[in-house]
Amino acid sequence: MKKILVLLLLTIILLGCGRADNADLQQGEKIVTDFGQEADGKNNTEDEGSQGTEYGQAEETGNNQETVISSEQNTGVKGELKVSGSMILEDENALYLCSPYMLTKVDKETGEAETLWESDKRRIRSAEYTYSGGRGVLIGDIIYFIEEWMDESAENHGGTKKALNMIGTDGTGYRRLVENNITDLFAEKGILYLQISEIEVYLMGYPIAEDGSLITEALIKDTKESRGIPDTYTLVNYFCADGRKMLTPKESLEEFGYYLLRNDTYEFVRIFEDTGEEELVAEAFSEAYLRSFNDQYFLISHYEEDKNVYYLIDRQTLERKPFMDAGWNEEIIAMDEAFVYLRRGNETADKITEYFYERVDLKTGEVTLLFSQEPFVGLKTDPSSYLADTVLKNGYIYYVDMKDYKLYMMRRSLENPMVEEVLGEAFFDSGISTVGATAYEYAEFFGDGTERRVSSERNEVQEEYYGELSEEKKEEPCATVDLEWLIVDEKYPGAALINDCMKETMDVSIGYEREAAQEVTSYRAEFDADFPAYSISSYIHEVSYIDDTYLSFCQAYYEYTGGAHGMPYRVGYTFNLQTGELLTLGDVIGNTEEELREIVGRYFEELISKDPELYWEGSVEGIKEWTSFDSFFYLTEEGIRFYEEPYSISSYAAGFQEVTIPYSEFVMKIPVGEEINRVAVQIPEADLNAFAVQMTEEEKKAFEAYYPVFKKGKEYVLCDGWEDEEECLPEAAAVIDLDADGMQEVILRFAPFGDYLILHKEGEEFYGLKLVFRGFLMPKQDGTYIASGGASCNLYNKLYFEDNKFYQELLAEQADYETFYIAGERVSQQEFDDFIEGLDIDRKEDIVFYERKE
Repeated sequence: MKKILVLLLLTIILLGCGRADNADLQQGEKIVTDFGQEADGKNNTEDEGSQGTEYGQAEETGNNQETVISSEQNTGVKGELKVSGSMILEDENALYLCSPYMLTKVDKETGEAETLWESDKRRIRSAEYTYSGGRGVLIGDIIYFIEEWMDESAENHGGTKKALNMIGTDGTGYRRLVENNITDLFAEKGILYLQISEIEVYLMGYPIAEDGSLITEALIKDTKESRGIPDTYTLVNYFCADGRKMLTPKESLEEFGYYLLRNDTYEFVRIFEDTGEEELVAEAFSEAYLRSFNDQYFLISHYEEDKNVYYLIDRQTLERKPFMDAGWNEEIIAMDEAFVYLRRGNETADKITEYFYERVDLKTGEVTLLFSQEPFVGLKTDPSSYLADTVLKNGYIYYVDMKDYKLYMMRRSLENPMVEEVLGEAFFDSGISTVGATAYEYAEFFGDGTERRVSSERNEVQEEYYGELSEEKKEEPCATVDLEWLIVDEKYPGAALINDCMKETMDVSIGYEREAAQEVTSYRAEFDADFPAYSISSYIHEVSYIDDTYLSFCQAYYEYTGGAHGMPYRVGYTFNLQTGELLTLGDVIGNTEEELREIVGRYFEELISKDPELYWEGSVEGIKEWTSFDSFFYLTEEGIRFYEEPYSISSYAAGFQEVTIPYSEFVMKIPVGEEINRVAVQIPEADLNAFAVQMTEEEKKAFEAYYPVFKKGKEYVLCDGWEDEEECLPEAAAVIDLDADGMQEVILRFAPFGDYLILHKEGEEFYGLKLVFRGFLMPKQDGTYIASGGASCNLYNKLYFEDNKFYQELLAEQADYETFYIAGERVSQQEFDDFIEGLDIDRKEDIVFYERKE
């Protein structure tokens, strides 16, 4: 009865509803693909640089109108070949990288990258460094691509939206064409097909006009209903050379000669269009998945006895044969006529320490290593799920990799996979390399007190064993830790204190899990042998602010102590890079706690009002009540970010709720978040001459190099200091190379307070640093000086200019009568006194200042 029903439904042909003509290539006729291999005319191959195709015939449309595709139209689609949607596009001159938020062009000859288009809308993922979901097609010199964004309008309740855009390969002619839930696209026979994912997945086809726009009034709609397929059947997902895809009925019919679907018991079935005959592709495979296919085989995985078994199934005879076994950490990339390509994770103590890209011969099963890749330590553990699908295209494997904690799109050719190519500039910079590096530690704790660790040490993986580990214990740890944290570079004076603080924090987590292992052991013995292991993981969520003095970042944690799920939480850290001090909110702002509650409460109230049904009743009142100087915060370029954890004001599923409040809302105690500040100062020519006549010829020449600032009022970049020198009189001037870099600085001392302006010239740009009188005491010609914070507080500094910034290196500090530091590390008074004596401040040559004469 079921077959009869299917037969009846399949014979209902709706005229003009997406019935694309079958390929005109004769059976047995061959074409040459981009890989130089022969394949039949059904291959989904992009023909680079192809010219206009002669159609000249009318396409039937959903409204029975005829749309004539001109025989002279440059569609870029040759014959019956299909141009498939892909993250990677290519023509003779360039590569194009498509993401939902950005379109990047990489010149093949120079390797230079340029952004053709970038979305101005809010991105979907909190991890904004992603190519995942990127899709486009290149037709002639026009790129059609999918944009995706978060719609914050009340009508859409903060949901996602997608659109089809077009733009020329030269970056001109951008237009938004169609706004819909588009998940994929391809072009065929002069028609651009959009895969629409709603309750039902279907295709919308638009003929392409001569100017590249879409002829919307000639819309073709291809659905299961138009093809007579019952709603109980669902579409099939799979991998192909261009990444993840969903196989529509139209595509499967053209590719296989029948519909490939899942039935109501989730088994693969094929249905022949002309007879309605239905046949199981593989019996008892309801939990199987289509991974890929080529001209001869389906590659299907089936979970059996704690592993995935891969089978090759003949597309015509449905003969099945085992191909290979795969673990949880193996991922299929693509399949061609000769090989299956995959990525396999190598484990050390159950932690992925390396990825291997391999290919498996379809005939022999022989495995060949192509290349390897380390995990992205310091970038959300391994953000492959946030990034691009690995793509096999035109003889290259395209993938994402990390260098200096920055993410790049890479590729390697199948002919020479040991050579990597970087495509353009980094599309995401974590900021970690700016301030330092990361460390990590993975540990397993067992009930008998033994443990196993993998840690970073001098960029090498080390595995340590404590005690004898039985095979059973190796498989069943009672607790685990997986931690990554920030290591600040030693060029910052406060690095030692900061690094000690972070290491101590991580050691606390390790110690806690070590104790928790004993607790789990007792639970397993008393209640249930399968009692789950406790665990805690941590990674650097965001390096959100860094300048010469301050560093702020957010560390993310996830802790599991039983139950349905674990709990995420975050800790914001703000450090003084010069002193190593960990700053509290009270160190950052000078507002009262009452003012703080009002400001933070007001911003959260605005957030909650946008979607009040997502929040607990009384959330606004709660925020205003419990906000204090102990509230969760960290600094960003835009302002101070305050956040509430899951369950605080909304559900677990709603995640963290946060607001970023501009610095202008607060009374700031520290100078952060300021844009480049350009100021000017002009000095009467008489004063300049009064200083210059006292100088040597060499000093005078160096002094005159700064006349664009002094005489013409040219603005300079104020790196730090006050801005009211216009009302001060210069009373002295000096010319000195403070840091022995070959560039003479000029120092002005102003009346009436004796404050200083230090200027540095770099090319045609000028940079300034302003110091109060007590902040620049006893300045010496080698750049050392003393800064006084009071009778018992003295800082011994060295000044230098580097990377367009002034640095005040803290050599030593007397914080009070009993507290002393050298290079940020606390020392005894005797060690401090010996160090200061070695500096020999009193016997160094003073900077020579020329006084202004009346």
